[in-house]
Amino acid sequence: MSTFRVAFVIALLAAAPLLAQQPPAPDSFELNGNAYHNLYFHLSFQYPAGWVVQDAAEKANIMDRGRDELEKKGVESKGLNASIQRTYNLFTVFRYAKDQQPTGLNPAIALVAENVGQANLADARGYLASMSAIMEKAGFKPEGEVRPAQYGGRQFYEYRVSFAGQVEAHQIYSCTLLQPWAMCFIFSAGTSQQAEDMLPAARTLKFDAP
Repeated sequence: MSTFRVAFVIALLAAAPLLAQQPPAPDSFELNGNAYHNLYFHLSFQYPAGWVVQDAAEKANIMDRGRDELEKKGVESKGLNASIQRTYNLFTVFRYAKDQQPTGLNPAIALVAENVGQANLADARGYLASMSAIMEKAGFKPEGEVRPAQYGGRQFYEYRVSFAGQVEAHQIYSCTLLQPWAMCFIFSAGTSQQAEDMLPAARTLKFDAP
């Protein structure tokens, strides 16, 4: 083998570990106590101490149940499935473990992201407008107008809804654009005040220094 070829093979082998490294998936994260750090979006926030992190199996189960419920209420399945395929449930924590949950909705904080690059949105208000049409069709009632907010030095917009069924639910969707992604905190609880009381978690949002 010529000297040139030997040098080429050595260089290729040396580079192999770098070539094998893959960028993190959008839902890749690490925890330090009650501090969540996303390795793809390079952001972190703190959730209430003692809350229970949702495991991967329950994540998939909730996504499937949500899709089934929306389809039952007449949401067009093709568009819904396309949206689900673009969406990542980045992280969810619950106030109570499943075997300790009292009557009513288990308060939860979720962080989700959907790739909306094809939508050409100027800000998260357009995303919330399209989401609100689906939510209202599913039986959620809007509570007031969309409100602006600032978290982590970025512009968010918030949309509040309620649902009166077998279990009363109140949710706050707090969303921003991280092109090509729309990223949302979703605060869910049995009363509107409980949902509002979870907003301090969003106020701890920080983005990694460049």
